[in-house]
Amino acid sequence: MDSEITRACDADRDRYAQHLPLLHARGFITVEEWDAKLDAVYASTTRTDLDAVMAGLPRPRAAPGHRRDWGLPVRFVPACTLGGIAGLLVAALPGVALAHQHGAVAAVVAIAALIIGVVITISSLILLVTAGICWSDEQHKKARVERDRRGW
Repeated sequence: MDSEITRACDADRDRYAQHLPLLHARGFITVEEWDAKLDAVYASTTRTDLDAVMAGLPRPRAAPGHRRDWGLPVRFVPACTLGGIAGLLVAALPGVALAHQHGAVAAVVAIAALIIGVVITISSLILLVTAGICWSDEQHKKARVERDRRGW
């Protein structure tokens, strides 16, 4: 909705305030305008107010969206998820396929498949949790810097 008013948070005001020195350095505003705009930025309560302060000037970049970062390698979570799904399939499919079969062999195969599938699923979950605990802060920081550099 265009008529909806969005309140400005401290991060929005800080982003606009940090953009003012760049505008001064590029010759868009004078020192006096900078001071006046800085006061107006910190007095703003809505994003519309912030945009009004920057009327006719280049605006700062939009704030990046927040993603949940679990501190794990990027491709590790899908691999463990697929392992868990594979374990569930190993557990369920033979049981379903042999449901109409009677006899000791069918029962043993179905029970063995169920046990193996449950072990695979639990192993995937344990591996996922263990990796989250063991993933060092240094690796976490390097991975975050690399993701930020690539923009994803």
